[in-house]
Amino acid sequence: MVVQPIRARHNGVSAQMPAAGGQTGLVVAFRPAREVADRFTWRDRIDLLKWAETAGPLGICRVSLERPEAEVGDFVLLYDSAAEWARWAVARDGAGYLLWSPNSGETIGSFPSLAAALAGIRGAAA
Repeated sequence: MVVQPIRARHNGVSAQMPAAGGQTGLVVAFRPAREVADRFTWRDRIDLLKWAETAGPLGICRVSLERPEAEVGDFVLLYDSAAEWARWAVARDGAGYLLWSPNSGETIGSFPSLAAALAGIRGAAA
């Protein structure tokens, strides 16, 4: 079997070139996905679900983990039963976690761990 290389231009435009046996092959160049640094770890996700089970006394009725397709890190929206929109949000911010209010855009604080950020909700809700 003879293997003939098929070459594609690197500008994302497809290139056609005869392969072995006179057939034409089509090569489509894709850019690799960019890595987003601010992603929740599996441990973060598990800890978040455990915390959500005990968040009822804070008025939290729903927790939604968001993983946008764009170059934005993961964040979680925490919904209060009395509000139309998420009352709290927590996002990865480098090595730490950022707690803010999606309603007002106010930053509540920056914390070294997810547990500390979630504890900040208890402090801000009081």
